[in-house]
Amino acid sequence: MREQTLSDLNTSLFEQVFSDDHLREAFRQVRRNRGKPGVDGVSIEMFENDLDKELGKLQQEVKSYTYVPQPVRRVEIPKPTGGVRILGVPTVRDRVKLPKQLCEVVKSL
Repeated sequence: MREQTLSDLNTSLFEQVFSDDHLREAFRQVRRNRGKPGVDGVSIEMFENDLDKELGKLQQEVKSYTYVPQPVRRVEIPKPTGGVRILGVPTVRDRVKLPKQLCEVVKSL
């Protein structure tokens, strides 16, 4: 049995976390949470219409270390007691994040 080096383990973990299946599950979570478009104006439905292309592009950018999140859209929500609450709405693409999937992969090691 071959002993894994730390580099092999990191590569293997990275590939597992950013696999097609994990990215699709991350998108399903975004869709379940609903939400409005970010600064790019792309809705969940628009993102889903081109899902394979969008997830492939995201996967490639993450793997090549060129992924850069976009600015968030600022939204003011009125408070019942007066004033406003400021929210930042990230793009759908930036909401496809993987903390839960990362935890599942790490647990399986």
